[in-house]
Amino acid sequence: MSARSPGFIAVIFLASVFATTTVLSTVDIDPAEAAPRKVRKKKGTTGISKNRPIAGVKGGFVISGEGKTEIEGQSVMPEYEDKSTVGLSGYALFPVAPGIRVGGSVWLWPKWDVTENGDPPESADDDALGLDVNVMGEYALDFGKADGFAFAEGGYSLVLPAKDDEPAPFSGFNVGGGIGGALYLSNQVALRADIKYEFYSVTAEQELGGTTRSATYAGSRISINFGIAFGL
Repeated sequence: MSARSPGFIAVIFLASVFATTTVLSTVDIDPAEAAPRKVRKKKGTTGISKNRPIAGVKGGFVISGEGKTEIEGQSVMPEYEDKSTVGLSGYALFPVAPGIRVGGSVWLWPKWDVTENGDPPESADDDALGLDVNVMGEYALDFGKADGFAFAEGGYSLVLPAKDDEPAPFSGFNVGGGIGGALYLSNQVALRADIKYEFYSVTAEQELGGTTRSATYAGSRISINFGIAFGL
């Protein structure tokens, strides 16, 4: 009989069943108890627990930005390009429900700049300093060694002039959000990346033509950001 023939395989199978049954009956063990138990893999054990706070830093590059200049008493609102280029942020988030964290963030724009028709607007500053102080919320989906997340943030915005003799600081608000992903290096550290859309509006009182008028910059920017987060 060939070792690969159906008859030979059937004999081996029946002999194995008979031997197993004989052994189990001899030691008086329930076959159901002898079967190996399935162990469920816990999701998220390779990443930062969703029940832990996180803190992180990130930096981003503005890939698109535009807006309009609104000057009190003028019907024309010139359009401008946002040339801020780079943003830096730090944040801390605390769990409030499964997958949901809330907290705050701070954004620093070292070169806040807008350009109208190729030249800086009259009341704008080249490379002014922008600062956003926000509340923030995040919802994360667990994929084991990686997460996907969506976030929203918004709050107070301040733009400080580059020089003391420049126009007064602009202040206002910002609101935005985006989506991203996290790759876990351990249960304490994760690399994160996201794309964010932000709308902002900042206003200051300016001396224009011998008259004090309010000037507002209302615009939006899209940035791609990269950073690192730590479980607390």
